[in-house]
Amino acid sequence: MAAIDIVWITARVASGFAWFADSLALQATGGDFDVIVIDGLYGPEREARFKRIVDGRFACRYYPPLPSPFRGRHRLTKHEYHAPGANRNAGVVYATAPYVVFVDDAGVLMNGWWAAVSEAARSGIVVSGSYAKQWCMVVERGVLLAGKNGTIDGRWPQGRDNGPVRIEGAQLYSSSMGAPRELMLLVNGFDALCDGVGAEDFQLGIRLERAGVPIHYHRGMLTVESEELHRVGVPRNVYNPELDQDLYMRRLANFSVAKRAGTEKFDASAMIVDLAYGAPSLEALGNYYSLRELNAQTMNEIIERMPTHHWFDDRPLSALSPTPKCY
Repeated sequence: MAAIDIVWITARVASGFAWFADSLALQATGGDFDVIVIDGLYGPEREARFKRIVDGRFACRYYPPLPSPFRGRHRLTKHEYHAPGANRNAGVVYATAPYVVFVDDAGVLMNGWWAAVSEAARSGIVVSGSYAKQWCMVVERGVLLAGKNGTIDGRWPQGRDNGPVRIEGAQLYSSSMGAPRELMLLVNGFDALCDGVGAEDFQLGIRLERAGVPIHYHRGMLTVESEELHRVGVPRNVYNPELDQDLYMRRLANFSVAKRAGTEKFDASAMIVDLAYGAPSLEALGNYYSLRELNAQTMNEIIERMPTHHWFDDRPLSALSPTPKCY
């Protein structure tokens, strides 16, 4: 059993896995870890491709995401929607290490990333790594040689290079983040309420913070992501309908929440935040499965439990149309 499981998620035909694998192998020599690839385009040819890239440099396991009504071959919607929570939750299910790290699929790990992850795992903290984005990236053997017109994580001024700092739960972003696996099981992972909308990462951070768990940010845990890759190959459709104020408040009351978190909007994304701050339960409210009870044999049982109507406006999932907005 490895001490750390690194969950790398993708749904792209072309991804940055070679960048990730090369940069990880450079840093984590002799490290006690496994890599878990959760692939939305799961298939034997894809698995063989990933394993050729790994080339025996580290242990790598390959799995499909959780069945989702919003994306993938089991979806109930006409369109593919932004719903990465199913991939990350599958990583929690298949992880066996006490500490789990999630990494997105369009970037390279910068020097110091593994040291920061190892430090967080030893301390057992919840940590969000930093990120930057660049165009025209040139990466050779896991080293970023060039890039253009980059942007940097807005949390950067809050951090320091040589250790984690405390941040608010709503600042937990999952481009790379780590947490004890048992903690993820206790809150039942990322919330399926966010599928089709987004906000699954900082919504988790709010719930963890309400549970008394400190949230950290480590600037040295840096990934640099390709702007080009971010714009191809992954569905970015969202469904974020609005309700009139009275109906919104009645639906919020169905979750035993009477007080709002401060936003003036009355759409699904606003209710996700209101519920994260106000719901009596800190577990994921939208999950129709228990991550603790799932395994490779029981995974497909959740297909029968998938909702057929949207939790916010009760519209049939088969009738959803993307909201004219890019998440």
